[in-house]
Amino acid sequence: MVNKQRFITPLLGPIDFPHLVTRIAQSSHGAFYRHREGRIGRVLRVNEQPRFVEVGLCPLNPSMLAVTVYDGIQADEHEVRQLVSHLFSLETDLLAFYEHSAHDPRLQQLVTRLSGARMLRDADLFSSVISSVISQQINLKFAAELKRRLWCLTGERVLIDGEEFYADPTPGAIAQLSYDQLRQMQYSQRKAEYVIDFARSIESGQIDLGFLANLDDEEFILHLSRARGLGRWTAECVLLFGLGRPDLLPANDVGLQKAVSSVWGIDCRITEKELREKSSAWKPWSSWYTYYLWLSLAKS
Repeated sequence: MVNKQRFITPLLGPIDFPHLVTRIAQSSHGAFYRHREGRIGRVLRVNEQPRFVEVGLCPLNPSMLAVTVYDGIQADEHEVRQLVSHLFSLETDLLAFYEHSAHDPRLQQLVTRLSGARMLRDADLFSSVISSVISQQINLKFAAELKRRLWCLTGERVLIDGEEFYADPTPGAIAQLSYDQLRQMQYSQRKAEYVIDFARSIESGQIDLGFLANLDDEEFILHLSRARGLGRWTAECVLLFGLGRPDLLPANDVGLQKAVSSVWGIDCRITEKELREKSSAWKPWSSWYTYYLWLSLAKS
C-alpha cells in the first residue's frame, strides 16, 4: 500500500490548467509527466529523495491546488510546496501582470486572450542547463528523445501504478559517464562533451550553481557562458525556465522578434535594437510578456 501525503496550496491569480497539460505535451519534457483524471504528476527530488508528486485543481476550491506526494513523509511538505510553486510558477501574481499590461492595448488584448497561462519551469538549475544544452539546434521531437534516454540512464527510477518515471539526473550521475555512452544514444560528439563536461565541472567545484543562482541576469549570462558549449541563448533559457527570473528580455530571439512583429502588425521582422526600444515599458514583467508573445505564435 503506497503512503500518500496530501495538502493544498493557494494560487496567486488564475491558472489555466488545460494550458499546463498542453505545454507539457508540446514540450521536450512530456515523457517525464503523467496526466490523468485532471491531475499532473512527475518525479521531483525532495530532500535528496525521488518522490512522485501529483497536482490538480482542488475540487472544492479552484483557487487552490491539491498536492499528493507518493511515499512522502510530513517533513517533505515544505520543500514540495516550494518545488511545486517553482515548477508551475505559482508564486507569480498574474493579476498584477495583467494590470500592468493596460499600458498597451495590444498587449492587454494578448494577455486577456491567454489569461491563466503559467510558465512550466525546470525543477532545478542543473537539469535546466542540461536540458537547454540538449535542445540546442535540434528539433523538439529529437530533443525529447535524447532527454528521455539520458534520464532513463542516469535518473533514479520510481514505479507508480506499474509505470516507470525518472528523477532528474544529478551532476554526479552524469559526470561518471563516458562520451561514448552518449554517442551510442545518438548524441553528437560535441553535445556529449558539453553535457558530461558541465556535470564534471560541478562535481569538481569549478562551477558553483549556488553562486550562479545569486547573480543578477547579466552576471549570470557572463559566468555561465564561460562553460564550453553554453552561450547567451542557453543562459537566457536557464534564467527563464530554471531560475524563473521575471524581467528577462531575450531580445535576440527570432521567435520573440516574429511575435512582436505580428502583434504590432509590422510587415518585416523587427531587429534586436527595435525590440529593446519597444519593450522598455515591459519592466518589471519582461519575462512574462516574452512568454505570452511566444504563446501567441503557437496559437496563431
